[in-house]
Amino acid sequence: MTQPPEPPPYGTVPAAPGAARANRTADVVLSWVLYAVQVLASLAVGFISLFAIFLTGSCGSTSDDAAVCDGGYLASVIFSYWIALVALVIGVPIALAVAGARKRPSWPWAVGGFGLLVLSTILFFALVAR
Repeated sequence: MTQPPEPPPYGTVPAAPGAARANRTADVVLSWVLYAVQVLASLAVGFISLFAIFLTGSCGSTSDDAAVCDGGYLASVIFSYWIALVALVIGVPIALAVAGARKRPSWPWAVGGFGLLVLSTILFFALVAR
């Protein structure tokens, strides 16, 4: 003979049957919307990064800092930034799909991807404007 399940602790109210489904749907929809915003932002900053060469000054026209004309350094920073953008655009939807398949919250992956996009953009402009 099996025992009945234990009642919830005193003072807790059981959730409505459809509440978990509604929260899950909102989580999935908002996560994919934030991912779409991340993709659009990645395209925008990726295009803007093409013009990062103009942040380096006029390459030796002043005697202050002639080291900013290092083309290899600038190319490696730009290509590294593009690789980071592509990795985020590919990695976040995989993480969202895995979280959805495991019925886990997907919003941390969407927020984390967008946060990494912001941090990598700040780092990119800091490295280019050194």
